[in-house]
Amino acid sequence: MKSVHQITVVDGRAKFKNRKLFDYCLKEYEGKQADIVLDAHRKRRSNPQNAYYWSLVLPCALQGFTDAGHSGLTVDDIHEYFKDKYLTKGKDISNPITGEVRTVSKTTTILSTTEMMDYINEIARFCAEMLNVVIPEPMEIFK
Repeated sequence: MKSVHQITVVDGRAKFKNRKLFDYCLKEYEGKQADIVLDAHRKRRSNPQNAYYWSLVLPCALQGFTDAGHSGLTVDDIHEYFKDKYLTKGKDISNPITGEVRTVSKTTTILSTTEMMDYINEIARFCAEMLNVVIPEPMEIFK
């Protein structure tokens, strides 16, 4: 099982955010080999950003596509369209038998809060310019 723990490096030593949890998780690997990977901490997209994206941004965009004559689309279709259009490509996956290579899009799940904001802004700009749809800012909803 994968386990992620936040640390701060102070004077070349790891200072754990929750050392007791780390020690507890180590017990699962007793007698086994394991890898420890250090990576810079990034704040992932927030739950409110995700809710705004799925409950307002994508439905507004879907309505714009529908009004432009593209019937039969779903919110998931629009999500895939924008991922393909605005997110950098993720991984190349090759079929070991045929050798066919397919590139999969990056997922919004791994975007940082800043990347998610930029992504939503690109979608809003597209909707305004191409579909004549204005997507309300998150704070406008609460006014």
